[in-house]
Amino acid sequence: MKVPPHATAHIFDTSGPSETEHILVRDGHVLHVLVPKWLVCDQKKSENEVEDDRVNFVIELIETLINTIDFTQTLTAFLVRRRNGNTLVPKPLRSTPFRVTCPTWERLIDEREIETTDWLYALNRRGRWNNMDVELWFGYDDRYLRFVQNTMIALRALWQRNLDLHFKVLGHLIRDNEVIGIVMEPNGGRCVETYDRALAYNTFQELQKNNLVFDWPQASISNLKIADGKVRFETRLLQSVKDVSRERDPERLAYARKTHWDSLESMLRSLDEMSRYYGSNPAESMEVHDRRTARLLAYIPFPERPLLLDIQFSTDYRSSIIWSRHRRAITKKTRLPLLSKCDEYRDIERGRDEDVPHVSVGAVTLSRTSRRRQERQYEPYWLPNTLHSSTWSDVSDATSTTETDLSTCSPVFAHFTTS
Repeated sequence: MKVPPHATAHIFDTSGPSETEHILVRDGHVLHVLVPKWLVCDQKKSENEVEDDRVNFVIELIETLINTIDFTQTLTAFLVRRRNGNTLVPKPLRSTPFRVTCPTWERLIDEREIETTDWLYALNRRGRWNNMDVELWFGYDDRYLRFVQNTMIALRALWQRNLDLHFKVLGHLIRDNEVIGIVMEPNGGRCVETYDRALAYNTFQELQKNNLVFDWPQASISNLKIADGKVRFETRLLQSVKDVSRERDPERLAYARKTHWDSLESMLRSLDEMSRYYGSNPAESMEVHDRRTARLLAYIPFPERPLLLDIQFSTDYRSSIIWSRHRRAITKKTRLPLLSKCDEYRDIERGRDEDVPHVSVGAVTLSRTSRRRQERQYEPYWLPNTLHSSTWSDVSDATSTTETDLSTCSPVFAHFTTS
C-alpha cells in the first residue's frame, strides 16, 4: 500500500507472549508501538477472533493518540494505561546509533530519489527509481542497521566470487550521507518444489566450493526461490551466509560445514513433510502468513480543553494578571483578540468617572499553549462563580493571580467557553 504524504499507516503487527508490537509509518519514518496484553476479550471466541478484537481495539486507541508523537524524534513508543486514560510514552533516540561500515561496491542512491509504492515490513518496502521497480531493505535503528551490515557483507562476498545466487543489487541506500540500506531488483520467483532437490544440493555445493557456508538450521524452505532456473536466497536469509576463507581452526571449520549441510537437510525434510499435506508445491502455502493488510489510520484528535476565560467586572483594573504570551488569544468562531479588546475597553473607560466599572481578566486557560495537557483529565463541566482550580488550569506560571487578588473588589464572574 502506498502511504500518502503526512498520513499515518498501520502496516504490520506481531504478537508475543506478553505484548504486541504495532508498526506504523509516516512520511518514511517508522514507529514501533509496544502494547501489553492487558485487554481481556470474550473467551467464547476462537483464538484468532480474540486476537483480531484485541488488535482492532488497540488500533482505535492508537488513532486517538498518534498525533501526540513526533515520528522524527523517536522510534519506539509504549501504550500506557493511566487512571485518567491511555497515553503514548515515546522512547528517546540514542545519540550515537549504529553505523554501517561495510564497503560499498555499487552506486549510492539517496532515499529521496525513490518513490515508495508499497510497505511490506518495517525494514522492507518497494518503490520506483529511474522508471523501474525496486525493492528496498533498510535500517533505522541499531537492530535493523546491523541486519543491513550483515546482509551487505554476504552480498559483497557473493559479488566478489561472481555467484549469481541473489537478485541484482542496484545500489546502496543513503540518508544524510550515511548508508542505511540496499536497493535491489524486486525479490520474486517461485517457491522450491520437491523436484528441485538436485538444484538445491548443487547450489549449496557451489557455496562450499567458494568457502561460504549457510548457518541457519531453522531456516524455512519458503525463503529459497527459483528464478531463471537458479536457486535464489531471499534477502532475509543472506545474513546467515558466512565467509570461512580465513578460518584456520579445523574443528570450527568442520562444524561450520556440518551446519551448512544440516541446514539444507532440515529445509528439505520440512518440504517433504509439507508435501504429504499440501501435495505439489507445498511451500506455496507458507506464502500466506499472518501479516495483516496495511491500513491508513484515521485522524481522530483527542479531546481538547476549550478556551476558558474568567472575566471580572470591578472598578479596579489589575493589569498585572495579564501575561504577554496570551495577549493574542484568538477564539475559533469570532477570530477576535479577546485580551486586546479588554485593553481597548480599559483605555476608553480610563478617562471617565472613577465609578464606571472596568473589565479585568482574572484567569486564562489556553489549551493550545499547554505543554502538559495530557497529564490531567479534561473536565468539561466546571461551575462558574468559583475560583479557578490549579489542577484544571494550563497556566502554571500565573503566580500573580491569587485568591486574594480575585476577591478584593466585589467581583462578578462570567464564564465563557469557546470551542
